[in-house]
Amino acid sequence: MNVEVYYAIYPLKNGKPKWKRSRSFLKNFCIAFKMIIGGSTGRTAQYVESGAKDVNGSNVNIVDSTTASYRSFGRLPQIHVGVKDNPSPPMPDDYKLEQEIAAFSASSTPAEGASVTVSGNQSLFDYVAIATFTEDTIVTEIGLSTLLLYSANAETRLMLVRDVLSPPITIPANTPYVIRYRFIMEA
Repeated sequence: MNVEVYYAIYPLKNGKPKWKRSRSFLKNFCIAFKMIIGGSTGRTAQYVESGAKDVNGSNVNIVDSTTASYRSFGRLPQIHVGVKDNPSPPMPDDYKLEQEIAAFSASSTPAEGASVTVSGNQSLFDYVAIATFTEDTIVTEIGLSTLLLYSANAETRLMLVRDVLSPPITIPANTPYVIRYRFIMEA
């Protein structure tokens, strides 16, 4: 399977996406993917993947439990926006943006619970947020995160992808912009 990620930032009104390829899967993404696939057969209790860091820098485990009454992750995606001058290039161990100023709830396509469609040998997943700022904002980095429940009532956020924009994008004051991540999985 081949997985590619693209992003686009464009005005909501009359804007068209100009896709740029992301090359910044973070270690957290790989750990979450490994947990989905699983590491043991015939398990009847918990399966734990360790080594992930939440957006606060805390070490967290990703848990798949057949006995727990909670989902371990994959809910309430958010797109994060950062404004640091000259941010460092993305590194696998990144777990947050360098200077985040906002996080926006992202809708997903297909929606949570909806069937995944395959066209030819590809499946597409989009995560979309609308960002509006009260003053002109120079955006230098973006990222995508998901909510992680690591016990029945404890949750945190895992950054999965981080991208540094080159060149940065200026979002004018009071002008809604679309920030979109697209995952393409190909068999």
